[in-house]
Amino acid sequence: MGGRKIDMPFLGCSLGGSLVFVITILLVAKRIAVESYSLAVQLGVIAACVILYAIAVKLLFIYQIWSALPEGTTRLTPLQAAGFLLIPLFNLYWVFVALPGFSRLFNRCREEKAPGSPELPEALFLAYGIAWVFVPGAAAVSPSAALTLAAAGWIIFILIVLKTGRALNMPAATAPPPGEQKGGQEQALWGLPATRPRLYGLIIASLVLTAVIILALLPRARFRVEQLTVPEEAVAGEAFTVSATVKNYGRGPGQYELSVFVEGVRSRETTVHLAAGCTETVPLTIAGISKPGSYRISLGLGKMQKVPRDLEQTVRILKPAEFVISHLTLQPSQINLGEETAVRVRVTNVGEVAGTVPVELTVDGTPEQKKQLTLEGESCEELSFFVAPPEPGRYNIAVNGVSETLEVFKIERPENGAVLVNKIAGGHGRLTVTNNRDTDVVVLLTGPADPQTTLLALYVRAACTAHAGGIMDGAYIIYFSEGTDWDSYGQRFTRNVTYNRFNTVDRFTTIHHSGGFTYTILNIEFGLREPVEEPAAIKPVEAELFPAIF
Repeated sequence: MGGRKIDMPFLGCSLGGSLVFVITILLVAKRIAVESYSLAVQLGVIAACVILYAIAVKLLFIYQIWSALPEGTTRLTPLQAAGFLLIPLFNLYWVFVALPGFSRLFNRCREEKAPGSPELPEALFLAYGIAWVFVPGAAAVSPSAALTLAAAGWIIFILIVLKTGRALNMPAATAPPPGEQKGGQEQALWGLPATRPRLYGLIIASLVLTAVIILALLPRARFRVEQLTVPEEAVAGEAFTVSATVKNYGRGPGQYELSVFVEGVRSRETTVHLAAGCTETVPLTIAGISKPGSYRISLGLGKMQKVPRDLEQTVRILKPAEFVISHLTLQPSQINLGEETAVRVRVTNVGEVAGTVPVELTVDGTPEQKKQLTLEGESCEELSFFVAPPEPGRYNIAVNGVSETLEVFKIERPENGAVLVNKIAGGHGRLTVTNNRDTDVVVLLTGPADPQTTLLALYVRAACTAHAGGIMDGAYIIYFSEGTDWDSYGQRFTRNVTYNRFNTVDRFTTIHHSGGFTYTILNIEFGLREPVEEPAAIKPVEAELFPAIF
């Protein structure tokens, strides 16, 4: 069109210089990023450099095409056309001036000064402007959508370069047929006509290929997990440690995000920093698993990292030591004062892990003896204690909360005719008891209204007779107990004991008259010598219903 055309050598040198500049930036950024940040950060730095390079190419292209317009066509300088695109936010408007505006201005000039030259597709320039505007907004919403839109914009830009180069460098008046040069000789480049638009495409393709090679040759870290070590067993509720051996087989240092999963649920994660060629075994502590059973332990990695599928193992969570105290026995459960009894108890570890339990014996709640017992899982053992209380009575013997009752007797045989209880003295009645048997007997008198309260207790030895006088008038029920080994503390027989009562209610009566008075004498005989009937019918009584002697 008679104006300044795109200078191919100048454009090639400019693009080559910008390429050298970007490579320098990449090398410096790579060194900083590899040594200090993760692979994602490294790729981010490289991506930023590539974006800067693309912007530089586009600005250079805009500067070149505006420089190719004839002088006097526009008051806008090439530097303004390219430079205003560097102003934030304003460049969203200016891109439509720099590219679609250029295409409209070029087409007007073409109609006036070179009607036979190729026309620029204004819709293609407008599409690139729209892509330029929407890429930042798409990046804020969806990075993948922004990447797709940016790739589409780059393709449109390549088409714009090809179309513009053909229009500026091949005006209609001098344009030879496709594939031919002046003089009728054809020059080919890799089998294709060496036209200038194709040279633009080759330059851009070479730059893209150069960027790919740079990315491939950049030294970066590459990680591999070579071994996962998991304990075969662990105790429920207790933390345990697994370890992973990680190797960096890449050519640069970096960091590695390692996670441990229990049954597919993330349990622990850590970051491993490794120099090139280094290997490290990383311990990871897993919080205690409360429920016994078998659990899968596996590794999971951060983004863009892989792990072999066979790095999965199983750990068996064992039930912790738990002790059960049972089968408490006293041998014997009744002893005489001065004797001792053996307290035996079974201790069982129902857990699956060995443990130690303190076993404590208490007497009426007071700690007396203590032992430590260690048991393997699912095993039991019997422990023995020996107890000799210093006083007669009933004692609560307990081992870790399991208890039995121990009775300690004070064996003292009362004298024949000993009155153990007498609450009805002051009368004239008389009780005579003859015991013809070979065991001692104690005879009790109670009132019909309160048969459980002993009013009189008379002890009669075997083959003896005893008397109790001064009994007040009234009606009485007569109980009697036979046996051996009298416990003077508990006021009862401890061996060969029977409990009985007479079916009748006997009365003691005093009658006064002028010559004096008469009173009741009650005779009771056990084990009659002659084969005659007993003095009265008797019936057995349960021990719990027999009146207590106090």
